Amino acid sequence: MTELWKQRFQNWVEIAPEKRSTGDIKDEQYFQSVATNVARFLQLEKNDFLLDIGADSGLVTRYVAKRVSRVVAVDFVYGQVRDFKNDRNPGNADFVVADATQIPFFSNTFEKVCLYNILHVIPTKELGLDAIKNCIRVCKLGGFVLVGDFADADKRRFMWQSIYSSSSKLRKWRLLIGRLLPRWLKRLMKGGGYQAAGDAFVWHSGRELKEFFEMKGYQVELKNQLKNLSGSMYRSNLIIRKSGG
Repeated sequence: MTELWKQRFQNWVEIAPEKRSTGDIKDEQYFQSVATNVARFLQLEKNDFLLDIGADSGLVTRYVAKRVSRVVAVDFVYGQVRDFKNDRNPGNADFVVADATQIPFFSNTFEKVCLYNILHVIPTKELGLDAIKNCIRVCKLGGFVLVGDFADADKRRFMWQSIYSSSSKLRKWRLLIGRLLPRWLKRLMKGGGYQAAGDAFVWHSGRELKEFFEMKGYQVELKNQLKNLSGSMYRSNLIIRKSGG
């Protein structure tokens, strides 16, 4: 990925782990709910060898790890991998610093592969597609790949409502002011670094992704995000079974 993008996530290390992904502090129950969601979509079994790409500091991975034999946790920011290894190591995990678009593993290695809450922060659609293809490559035949919690372009119209309803009072005022600004002023402010809600995301159409990988010969399901998770109104989950291709 681009160096600029890597630098952005290097800066994330300074943010509290509980706040990095969602923008708001979440409790342990929230991360357990995400792990349950991942386990259900991937049909995790106790003897599975799992690859978790974009593991960050392991707030979700540590709970997922309890459901499998072994997990390899990957992130391209060393500081986040270090936090996971030192503070939240579940005991059955290995840790690798690597890029999602250049996964350093042999083909057909893992029973299950997880790319969760990551696709929309990979800097271009092309690189995002490369990341998914790499996930499929390292997954064994008959295994599952979860492209989870991605920003679905087919639901983008619901994003503002979702963010507003879950925001603090101060953030709600900021969102309202941003909503009322004329387009010409937003464009002017964007040149100075201003970003409207969702501008930082790379949006992928869930419907188009499903059709693309079905044409490659894979079995694909597109599912809505659980309602109790952040951004559920505009996020989706793609489950790919490597049955051919």
